Amino acid sequence: MRVTRLRLCSFRNFTREEISFGPGVNLLVGPNGQGKTNLLEAIYFLGYGRSFRTAAPRECIRHSEEQAWVGGSVEHGAIVRDLEIAISSAEKRLTVRGKEVSLEEFVGSLHVLALTSRHLGVVRGGPDERRAFLDRAMLTLYPGHIRHLALYSRTLKQRNRLLRLARVRGGRLDQAALESWDEQLVSEGARIAANRRRYVAEMKRELTERWSTFRARRLAERSRRSNASLGSGWSSAAPRT
Repeated sequence: MRVTRLRLCSFRNFTREEISFGPGVNLLVGPNGQGKTNLLEAIYFLGYGRSFRTAAPRECIRHSEEQAWVGGSVEHGAIVRDLEIAISSAEKRLTVRGKEVSLEEFVGSLHVLALTSRHLGVVRGGPDERRAFLDRAMLTLYPGHIRHLALYSRTLKQRNRLLRLARVRGGRLDQAALESWDEQLVSEGARIAANRRRYVAEMKRELTERWSTFRARRLAERSRRSNASLGSGWSSAAPRT
């Protein structure tokens, strides 16, 4: 899966731009402030429908403009998908192959993961930051995971609101409502935890396979060098009698 073409309009410092990418590794080279990170941000938008730098879409719109637009062609085998995002202060419109879709349907059309200095919290921070990073990474494989995250967050807010309201009312708590919210929290939390365990298990399996392949190659290379070194110490001349 790769991005073959990226199209931008009024996105960050770009007025209008179209960029084509070749197969394999593509390097973005240029002076500071020219928009290299902005290009990566635009590609991230095509994967997640959001930025990895800001939670405010308005910041991605070029100064004095009302709307930004990001489009890209994604190649996956013989399939090519055209993804588009229209960004305004009020909303984001997501389309795949010209059809408007929900965020859940959009996520997963492009597998992308950003690692920047902002993500050092994954190593240095607490478990909350690691879980959040894991959840973002999982969306490319399990787009439906976003629905469970949203339901869990919404349910937690409703439950906390109920508890605050009880304090305002002098401790009078709607116990039936609390039990209902608790049941939903447990249900969605269990689904989220199961998805995380499945993702970690798959990641462990993949890393184990890659490490085994890497280790086998290293051992083979060492053996080859050792044999070559031994061979160079022997003379091809016949021994004297």
